[in-house]
Amino acid sequence: MTLQPTVQAVAAVIGLIRDWLRRPGAQRSVRRVEIDGDVLKLTGTSSELQERLVDDWIKRRAAG
Repeated sequence: MTLQPTVQAVAAVIGLIRDWLRRPGAQRSVRRVEIDGDVLKLTGTSSELQERLVDDWIKRRAAG
């Protein structure tokens, strides 16, 4: 069985990842989130850049 996640489900998961990245404490990073070859990497980026990258990535998933 193959599951096809909805854009809303993907956005919710990415939102959880963003919240985790923003927590104070140890340096956190996400190396790779991939769906159908479309890769999102959030390692070593500022919060502002992470926000833009995630928004663009989700928009691509919605359009695809």
